[in-house]
Amino acid sequence: MGNYEFSAQYLQEPLASSGGYFEQDYFKSVFLHELGQLNTYIFVDNAMSLKESADNRAVVVVGVENYKDSARYCVLDCFCGIWSEEDTIKHILQAKAQYTEAKTYIESDGGGFILHRLLLVELVKFNQRAKEQHKAPLNDSIFCYTPSRKVSKVEKIKAMRPYYNTGFLVFSHACQNIEQLQKELFSFNPDRPFKQDDCIDALASCINHPEVKAPFKALEPTRSVFKPRPSWRV
Repeated sequence: MGNYEFSAQYLQEPLASSGGYFEQDYFKSVFLHELGQLNTYIFVDNAMSLKESADNRAVVVVGVENYKDSARYCVLDCFCGIWSEEDTIKHILQAKAQYTEAKTYIESDGGGFILHRLLLVELVKFNQRAKEQHKAPLNDSIFCYTPSRKVSKVEKIKAMRPYYNTGFLVFSHACQNIEQLQKELFSFNPDRPFKQDDCIDALASCINHPEVKAPFKALEPTRSVFKPRPSWRV
């Protein structure tokens, strides 16, 4: 039981349904046809414990596009639940099958190294079956990374607010579990962090990661303003 739940149960302090840090008025949804060219990423928030009774696992799919001379982040999909490692791997492979170009990032904390190794084994099996069925294999762009110790989880989530408030963090109408994302966003309180923040934690990790970028924007050719000087005809 966390401090927040302890306060609610034993100190009779109610759990806040709205943290007020992310205001509902700024929540923006978009249709997929409104988006431009995307680089797509899958970020995995693994449970801190390997036990099935631990906190939620979350798999968040984020597309990044060039938008108004900056990068805009769109949450394309979200999978979350109290899963075993086997179920977590199934959901990651499902996301990779649906978003074939996506690169996958797994945080090393909370058994991430083990999950990464097991996922690679299952990816080989999945691709072998795909080969036998004459189907395209899934990409092997799967990375296990160690998060920066200089930035806490709460600070990472707080750093999303400028993107959220200005429309540079949006959510697809087709995104699954959008209610869970909204619940975590609207109840987030940096002074009283709540345990159920797995989805927005994965999202914050994505936005904070240095390798997450919008597609390279080619420079548009500029028309020359040079005009030939008039000369005498000979």
